[in-house]
Order: sequence, then C-alpha cells, then structure tokens
Amino acid sequence: MGIDYDPVDGRVYWSDIEDETIRSAKLDGSDAQLVHSISQGGSLWGLSLDSVSRLLFYADHGNKVIGMISLDTNSHQIVVDSDIDYPIDIELDKHNGVLYWSDSNKVTIERCNYDGSDRETLVSASRHLEGPNGLALDIEGSLPGGGRCSSLRTPRFLLASSGCSFLTPKIHTTCSSYPQSSHGENTS
Repeated sequence: MGIDYDPVDGRVYWSDIEDETIRSAKLDGSDAQLVHSISQGGSLWGLSLDSVSRLLFYADHGNKVIGMISLDTNSHQIVVDSDIDYPIDIELDKHNGVLYWSDSNKVTIERCNYDGSDRETLVSASRHLEGPNGLALDIEGSLPGGGRCSSLRTPRFLLASSGCSFLTPKIHTTCSSYPQSSHGENTS
C-alpha cells in the first residue's frame, strides 16, 4: 500500500490493495473519495504525489504498468507499460520531473521523465540488490555517507531489499558500514 499527502488540498492519498482503488480523504478522515479504480487484474503498491504539478503516480504490478493521474482534471494515463514486471515503489524528483521506481522481479531501479521519456536503468541485479522493494530518494544528500548529491544532480536512494543500501547510479555503500542493531536495522 502506498500513501502520500497533498499539502495544497490538505488530503491524504492511498492505494487500497484489497479493492484495487486509489482513494483520498481529509486529514481528519472526512470527505473520503474514490480517485481511481484500477482495471481488472491490477495490484496496487507504490504511490507518490507531486503537489506542485498536481500529478499522482502509482505502481500496478498486476497490470505491469506505472500510471499517472492529474489531480486537477482526474485524467489518467499510463506512463510505463513495456519492459516492466513487478513495480513496487515510486519516488519523485519533483524539481526535475523525474520518476524513479523499483522493480522487484527484474531486480532494477529505473527512472524516466514524468511523460515516460528518457527511460534509464540506474541499478540492475547485483550482489547488493536483491528484490528491491522500498525506495527513498535523497535529493539533498542528507542520508548517512556525506556529500551533497543535489549539486551533482545525482540523487541517492535508501533502498529496502533483503537488507538496505545507499545507492547512486555509480556508487554503492551497504548498510553494513553503518552501526546495526541486533535486529539488522540501521541505527545511525
């Protein structure tokens, strides 16, 4: 299930994996609304919202697509529908209009522009990447490990997989270089 907040309208948006819908409500739970129903065979996971461009993106691994919904017009379009297998999580570089996603079965992290153009595989299967699930995009370079990646326009990721990793397209540091709790969690 994905969830995000729109500060413009003061609404929370979430994907409901049981009835394959995207819904929204005010922060107090009132005014719940159906935003979009996914076509038969769909299976929703990740969801991310750009409140400035008024676009909501979602990952549907059942139909093997990444879709986009305009919050202003409620129009819907498919952004990625080829060479995609099991998209799980979505993150947005809102300043540059770039969408990032993890594909658990292809074992990749990919990106493209909001319109689907300039698609690129950033990270593919390796000993450090197994079944990527969650992503966190670090535009400001504030994840452990230092550096200000935004000045290089190279976002880093915190990746939830069989472990966790800090990634850039050419640089990789596993969490094992950071203090771990007895349960394997990053404690820094």
